[in-house]
Amino acid sequence: MSKTEKRLEIRRRSTLGRSAALFLALALVVLMAPVASAQVPWEEAVFSGFSTGSTFHADAIQLGTTRLENLDEALSASTVNSQNLGTALQNEMQVVVQPSLPEKNSFGRGSPLEIGLVQTTPVTTAQSLTVLNARADASAPPTTPMVTREVLTQKVDPAVYASVLRGQAAAQWDENYCPIGSDISFGRAYAADLQLVDAGGNTQPDLDSPVIQGDATNPDRNVAWTETRTRLVPQIDKAGNRVGNNWGLMTEVHQTYAPITILEGGANQRTIEVLGEWVLRAVALGVEGSYIHYGPKDASPQTPVVRILDASGAVIQQVTSQQLVGATGLTQNLPIGQIAIGEDPRAIATPPGATPDFNSQPTVTPTEVSGAVDVVRLITEIAAAGLQIEDLRIGHMEVKAQVPAGGIICGLGVTKEANPIQVVPGEEFTYTIVGRNPFDCVATNVRLTDTITVSRGVRYSVVSSNPEAESNTVNRDGSRVMTWSLPDLQPKSLTQPISITILVDRRSASGVFTNNAVLEALCGTADAQGRTGIASPVRAETTIELPRVGNLPATGAETYLYALMGVVLLGGAFMLTRSMRPSRIGKDSS
Repeated sequence: MSKTEKRLEIRRRSTLGRSAALFLALALVVLMAPVASAQVPWEEAVFSGFSTGSTFHADAIQLGTTRLENLDEALSASTVNSQNLGTALQNEMQVVVQPSLPEKNSFGRGSPLEIGLVQTTPVTTAQSLTVLNARADASAPPTTPMVTREVLTQKVDPAVYASVLRGQAAAQWDENYCPIGSDISFGRAYAADLQLVDAGGNTQPDLDSPVIQGDATNPDRNVAWTETRTRLVPQIDKAGNRVGNNWGLMTEVHQTYAPITILEGGANQRTIEVLGEWVLRAVALGVEGSYIHYGPKDASPQTPVVRILDASGAVIQQVTSQQLVGATGLTQNLPIGQIAIGEDPRAIATPPGATPDFNSQPTVTPTEVSGAVDVVRLITEIAAAGLQIEDLRIGHMEVKAQVPAGGIICGLGVTKEANPIQVVPGEEFTYTIVGRNPFDCVATNVRLTDTITVSRGVRYSVVSSNPEAESNTVNRDGSRVMTWSLPDLQPKSLTQPISITILVDRRSASGVFTNNAVLEALCGTADAQGRTGIASPVRAETTIELPRVGNLPATGAETYLYALMGVVLLGGAFMLTRSMRPSRIGKDSS
């Protein structure tokens, strides 16, 4: 053999050896790789989110010998984490909105009044107002229905008075179904006639001369409330376009405000009115189209949404909804200090207690959306007529939602069984199929499609179906497709059992029946903008390879897989043998 021929022979053997190795590696991959699912079950989806807000916050309020610290009016929160709530959650002001709950996945809180400390001197007392705040907490699992706590006419002289304090909370979690149509977690806090820090002698049921008061007349408005929720929503973008058939996560805060009057009765009195209902919403869809929304719920561009009034009730500053633009909002210099109105949403300050970057941008990606906002924020500390206020915020809101790429897949349930599971030619068996609506919405346009395929040589006939199938056809490949249109399926209910009785022909060969059932429907829910009647498709699919006719041990799918593995392994072994065989060219040339 010449040198050139030897080099060609070495190259040929090397190529054959590599090819054999590739065949053997492919065989191992086929053998070891699990069958991939086209969908991620709800119980395996990794997602989380929270929403929290308070209508009025102040780090500290002090007048003379009376001091309040860490005060929040109408504080509400809702949180969810599919991996559990083991880590406590705090808002920007280091107020705990969710404790550590390592065995829970969902939590709601409604707390109408949170005050960390009430202090008076020369006699100093400190008390946490846990009795007064009527706080309601709920966690799941197990599901906790609406919890309501309420107290009336509460007063801690000379610090606090309120006529009504109410908290509400609810939470649900069940790893076996998606809570479509209702909140995963919910919180609501309500406070009326809030008064803080008495500046004079008090002979009234309420505070005689409060330096901060939450009410107004003409018309009478004295209620502040915050509502928070986490909820699954269809994959619909902000413009109302459907961008997918899966589900995203929405976290949102709704608030209305009693007017806040500071230094009532004095020359420096100012009243801040935030009108209407305000919303901060984060919607993470898992696909393009995720968004954050902030602003009045219902307002035309010319609608006044924030007003500043002087002691006589005259409007000295008015802001319309179309003016609520820009990172820094509108600023107003008042005798009580400088305030910012209508700043854009920004990044949530981290860690809790850090100074927020008011020029930062919220996070908006297909899989994560988060942001924070203050409707009205005190830029400078108040220090007038002996009153000191630190870090005052009216309408503070924070939201975050995080979902897997592609969104969360939620489906109906469908089960089926064959009885008996082993038959011989000439015997009958029955398929029983049951559908389940695990959601909190009514499933409409319910349709079941059942497909039967058999191994080669298996012969059968359909004896009956109950209820009778709407259609019963046999395709060219021999598969049989039966369909049913079913009545609307109420929340968390089952369909009537559907049965198919089959007779195996006496001339049938041994083999396997393969039955595939698909249940499809539309689930009427609301989208993130609150529009109702959104028809979202939901489905379920399951396959069984039963019964067996005769004693065939392997199913059709397993047979094909093993055959493929055998072909690949034989091919690899053949090529490996070829690569090791002596060259005929070498023998002829020697």
